[in-house]
Amino acid sequence: MMANPRIQCDALRMGFDRSNFFLFAASLCASACGAAVSPMGDGATDARADAGPADVVPIDDRPSAMCSTPPPMELRVPRVSRQSVMIPIAVTLAGQGCSCTATASASDTTIESRVCGCQNQLPCVDPGYVVNLIAPSRAPDSDATFVAGSQRAEHRTISSTHNCAGGRGTISAVRVVQDQNLMPSPLRWVWLSVEGTIERCAAMPLALVTATIGETISLTVEDCNNTDCDGPTQPRPYRVWTTLRVLPRGRHTITYPGGSQTFTVD
Repeated sequence: MMANPRIQCDALRMGFDRSNFFLFAASLCASACGAAVSPMGDGATDARADAGPADVVPIDDRPSAMCSTPPPMELRVPRVSRQSVMIPIAVTLAGQGCSCTATASASDTTIESRVCGCQNQLPCVDPGYVVNLIAPSRAPDSDATFVAGSQRAEHRTISSTHNCAGGRGTISAVRVVQDQNLMPSPLRWVWLSVEGTIERCAAMPLALVTATIGETISLTVEDCNNTDCDGPTQPRPYRVWTTLRVLPRGRHTITYPGGSQTFTVD
């Protein structure tokens, strides 16, 4: 096979269609790129400089060096963390192709994600991606809004010695999220969506959920909003994310005051 460089135009991808119109459009694009167009099976086209019969390779078998920046579907950040703890974050992304690699990074409070190295292989089903990452801890007693596309997540960093002595909290429901229908990057974490109520007056609670992993996974919740306020207390709802990160395969049991549940890591 000749080692000529391969030239691709965006419009050449329309050559995959059986329609002569799209093949004609691909020919125009190839002409503008200075490449040759050879008809392939099922209407695909091969565009390379000096393409010849020995160079016939379907375009949809070639890896693409281009990267895309799909809008995040979901952003997960714990509501509260201590200064001594790095901040775990997860971003979910829609499918972009086949054999893609999804990455994400945190620049201060901005989460940037991209998907690279997709291959245009047909047929192809891309379920989407979940990227887990760690952001540096922030200054104590500081608030931040993490941003990933149109997704927002509020976060408060407290000092390592902060005594969370707010209202009394309960846990009413725990949803285990393993993202089994998504491709993980770099590893598959177990996330928990925890909800319940905290007895408080007018000020809203700051729920810190702590997981202690032993023979079972024990969950506790504290209210880190120590602000005094007047008036009667009432149950204030909360819903927060926390992560168990990577767990070994097998059955695991979560316990919390008033409930428990078992799940399996495959």
